[in-house]
Amino acid sequence: MLLKEKGYYWSNGSFYYGQWIDNKISGMGLFINNDNIIVGQFNNGLLHGYCQLIYSNKFKYCKYENGQQVGLIKYEYFNGEIIVDNTQTQDQEELDIINKLNHSYFLILMKTQLKNWKLVNQTQLYFSTIINQNQNENRRIGVLYDTKQNKFEYGYFLNQQLDGKGGIIFESGDKYIGDFKNGQLNGIGIFYNKSENQYTQSRFNNNEIVEIIKQSKDPISLRNQWHQIPIPELINKNHMTPIKQSNYYSSKNYNSKLSKSISPMRPTISVKKQAMYSQIKNYPNIEYKFGSIQSHFGKDDLNIIKPYRSKQINSYIKQTLDNYINNYLMMTKINLSYFTIDCFFVYKQFIYKYLKMSASESKTLMSRKSFCGSNSNMNQLFRPEFGSTQSLANHERLWHLMQNYLPSDKKSIQEQIVNHVEFSLARTRFDFHQVHCYQAVSHSIRDRLIESFNDTQLYFHEQDCKRVYYLSIEFLIGRCLQNAVGNLGLQDAYTDAVQELGYKLEDLYDEEVDPALGNGGLGRLAACFLDSLATLNYPAFGYGIRYSYGIFKQLIQNGQQVEAPDYWLEKGNPWEIERLDVQYPVKFYGKVVKRYENGQEKSLWEAGETIVARAYDTPIPGYMTFNTIALRLWRSVPANEFDFTSFNEGDYFKSLEAREKAEYITSVLYPNDNSYAGKELRLKQEYLLVSATLQDIIRRFKKVRRDWSTLPEKVAIQLNDTHPSLAIVELLRILIDQEGMTHANAWDIISKTFGYTNHTVLPEALEKWGVDLLGSLLPRHLEIIYFINLIFLNKVSAKFPGDTHKLSALSLIEEGPVKKIRMANLSIIGSHMVNGVARIHSDLLKTDLFKDHYEMRPKKFINITNGVAPRRWLRSCNQQLAKLYDEWLGTDEWVLNMDMLKTLEDKCEDQLALIQFMKIKRNNKLRLIKWVRQYCNVEVNADTLFDIQVKRIHEYKRQFMNILYVIYRYLLLKDTPTEGRRKFAPRTVFFGGKAAPGYLNAKRIIKLINSVAEVINHDLDTNHYLKVVFLPNYNVSSAEIIIPASDISQHISTAGTEASGTSNMKFVMNGGIILGTWDGANIEIAEEVGLDNIFIFGAREEEVGKLIDNMKNSDPYQYIQKPLWNVIQTIRSGIFGHDHHGLLDSITNRNDFYLVGHDFYHYAQAQIKIDQLYQDKISWAKKAFYNSIRSGKFSSDRTIHEYAQKIWNIKPIVVPQPTANKQDRFKIQK
Repeated sequence: MLLKEKGYYWSNGSFYYGQWIDNKISGMGLFINNDNIIVGQFNNGLLHGYCQLIYSNKFKYCKYENGQQVGLIKYEYFNGEIIVDNTQTQDQEELDIINKLNHSYFLILMKTQLKNWKLVNQTQLYFSTIINQNQNENRRIGVLYDTKQNKFEYGYFLNQQLDGKGGIIFESGDKYIGDFKNGQLNGIGIFYNKSENQYTQSRFNNNEIVEIIKQSKDPISLRNQWHQIPIPELINKNHMTPIKQSNYYSSKNYNSKLSKSISPMRPTISVKKQAMYSQIKNYPNIEYKFGSIQSHFGKDDLNIIKPYRSKQINSYIKQTLDNYINNYLMMTKINLSYFTIDCFFVYKQFIYKYLKMSASESKTLMSRKSFCGSNSNMNQLFRPEFGSTQSLANHERLWHLMQNYLPSDKKSIQEQIVNHVEFSLARTRFDFHQVHCYQAVSHSIRDRLIESFNDTQLYFHEQDCKRVYYLSIEFLIGRCLQNAVGNLGLQDAYTDAVQELGYKLEDLYDEEVDPALGNGGLGRLAACFLDSLATLNYPAFGYGIRYSYGIFKQLIQNGQQVEAPDYWLEKGNPWEIERLDVQYPVKFYGKVVKRYENGQEKSLWEAGETIVARAYDTPIPGYMTFNTIALRLWRSVPANEFDFTSFNEGDYFKSLEAREKAEYITSVLYPNDNSYAGKELRLKQEYLLVSATLQDIIRRFKKVRRDWSTLPEKVAIQLNDTHPSLAIVELLRILIDQEGMTHANAWDIISKTFGYTNHTVLPEALEKWGVDLLGSLLPRHLEIIYFINLIFLNKVSAKFPGDTHKLSALSLIEEGPVKKIRMANLSIIGSHMVNGVARIHSDLLKTDLFKDHYEMRPKKFINITNGVAPRRWLRSCNQQLAKLYDEWLGTDEWVLNMDMLKTLEDKCEDQLALIQFMKIKRNNKLRLIKWVRQYCNVEVNADTLFDIQVKRIHEYKRQFMNILYVIYRYLLLKDTPTEGRRKFAPRTVFFGGKAAPGYLNAKRIIKLINSVAEVINHDLDTNHYLKVVFLPNYNVSSAEIIIPASDISQHISTAGTEASGTSNMKFVMNGGIILGTWDGANIEIAEEVGLDNIFIFGAREEEVGKLIDNMKNSDPYQYIQKPLWNVIQTIRSGIFGHDHHGLLDSITNRNDFYLVGHDFYHYAQAQIKIDQLYQDKISWAKKAFYNSIRSGKFSSDRTIHEYAQKIWNIKPIVVPQPTANKQDRFKIQK
């Protein structure tokens, strides 16, 4: 951007302001660098003429020529003490120039604590000071800036609105000054109309002119009236603080450093070249441009370029900009004679722009990053202070001892680790192993998370903000240590600290066991959402179940899946916090008693069994923010621990029966529901989750006395699929039975509180519960469900009179031999918004799965495409690639704004860059090879194409089609002479995923994969062209190794069967190319990366129905083409074993409902294209790299912003930052 006329420029930690010619300061200008300020005359970007320098606590007036000092006029301290005074030798002209410099509006600067700035909302920043300590603290002198309206206000404020004499407003070039009431001009004032270039002195009423006193195009003619308006004094001596001596520029070397660092002031050159000119090594590469400024704050006043920050920088310089803005704010007093406040504005706008950016665009300036590292002055940070003055008085010593955050220098970290070794783990110096080091390190990190979590929750409570509560039956959070260390910005500090203790941090990561709290994409998505909610500073809580055992640990024995118990808590869990003070009764069975009060029927549920849900919290840190939220998991425990009477009678088993019965409820994720007992246990899990969660939400809501009607203003509850849908019924029960509300008022609250996310397009996957089962376990809830259904069907009848199909389809009750409750219908009826998770999925909900609901309430249905957390799925799992992006961009801010990667498109044509990219890919392959050697005992060649399909095993995901093609490829290789095999790119095909224990065909697919691998891998004739590996017990931790190593990843579900998928997003993010169908998020990925950079094949969703009908009515021998028949016959021949007939029968008897037979040919053709492209390494690298840098849309940060705006209506609440001194910390005391 070419700067002309008046403009601002921020580059390499330095700020420039002034008159510009061809991108170089020429004329009067301002330069600020690292607490040093220069105001003076410039020519061609260099100091040239008279100038004033401010640094440390001194003023210096001197003369420069072409960037070099040639004369010293005066040198003095702020307090007036003279160091050098040559003014007697200067002529009057020079003294006049110095005097003008001294009184320039450039120089009327002050520094004030940033704690006084307040982020009012997403578009407004407010700075103020109390007028008088004895007056109402809401009446203040202040400044308010609104970027959305391009509006600046200055004057007396009452409740953040201008209210008093002498206020000023700038709004898109128009200017107001006068007397204000409730934010509007009332009384005498002056108005400048920019479009007409006219000043008007008038009498105003609520900003409307009621009497014109005088008009002029010349502001000079109104100057007297202008100065008669009293202007409040915001900036006075009480707010002044001395400018600190810079730690970098000491007084003894300032002159030499100054000329070297300032003289190359060339904003036209690139960051790369600028670093070459600069004499300061490792200076932060930060660049901001503000311009072109042609009038005071019109629409185009600011054109902000994203920040570029180098990570490999000196520990002090790294924090210079952040600390500077964090502790001080440059401002200028308003000079009404010129009516200019430019210098004030540039700092104000700069800081506000940085503060207001959503985290998906950039990180808040005052982030945790500012306070991390080994710098000793960062190790005694004062926490924000919340609470009552009475509490402070009663516990003054306690408050004092807890006023600092834990220090993060190496020595302090080591001391904390060692303390946990001895006092938390009870280990000695002589009995201390790697697992103990992992546990101690985790405890020390958790300590920091607890500090932030406590402050976050206190601040949310003080702000009385609306919160979102995310309910999910699964949370696949993955390992916590690496994620937490990275998000806190402490990886370097902990790496050094642990290394000196004799361990490697990377080795400690592997000691952690994956929490077995989920099974697939549903749980992993929920975990990504929590990461983004914390990172984006949204007030949120996650709620789930603390399963003692995961779904199962997958073993492969004789090629078959064997399920083993997955007791992930065997070695304890250092990350969780058991909340003995947070537990709630949960009731089951019993009966409903009716009684009448004041002529109204009341229902009382008398439970037959009561257990207790106890809370366990896992802190979830945001990335480089002090906001930390929590995942609260419920564990079932008995209401009475021990039946002592039965024990004394000798019935020892009965004495423990109640305990065991209660603990069963949360023992296993997804108990097998093929039996009545299994179904009942699963329903108990779901009710325990919603009952305990709602009691917890209501407890928090009732902390402040308010009317129940305000619940939707303070609470948003999101149902992650239908498992928590009983929350709708449970909250209705509480409001009616316990709080005494009418049905109508209660339902009005319900329908504004809940949101529902659907995750399937398969009707058979929609959850339903038998009426008998639900009525037995939750009798009152069944009554309420019938009541909801009655009211809703009356509305359906009114809208669609006589339409019995609509009544049947929309009813909560599915009629049949076994009556069932449709939980998806309940979720839709009780929610104010229903969203799908990919565009095609959301369209199918409207046109197919929930067509009748959509016709009933079309505005209720929206789409929010899924996303994944780039912190875990790129920065953490692919650290070499992340560092490369840091280096190329000069910043790590892309982690919060993935669209920044798009600026690297020119690297697609840079062969050296592509070679770097593919070298990292190869290193990731080598890491996977090491893992495969350890867990699969298979040797793999890193130079082969890595073809990966890892996900839950299911027929619609079509791992079956993949392995059929592998056999087809093997047969082609065997039939091709050796010299002709060059057309086949050597390939290693990886499968991974679990089959549900009762899903026979899924288990058969696993068996076939391993049988084929056994044959192919041992065929010496072809195994250097083709190998097959099944990766056992696929989970989050193994995915972090597998995904970065992919060349091709397969996402080949039948069109219209996959809601979205998120593994496809992870693979693309890591530079993998997709082989996929027109299904789920594949379609949107193709739009982002371009069809030339993805391999798409197969039937489209709109074709599937006709193709299935055709399949049913066709002879299998005609429907299935010859190449696939050859594969089927080969399998039947027994070459891969004799137990695969049942699996083959699933597609050969007019029952190929997932269209394997139809899509196989197109699938094989796509594989040929892959072989051809892989031969051209540079073209392949270009496409892989392009995929990665175009994956920004699929960050969960974007997804969460959409939920916040479209469904939850919540705003970020940023926890106040710590300060380096006690006086400046943020305080809320009552």
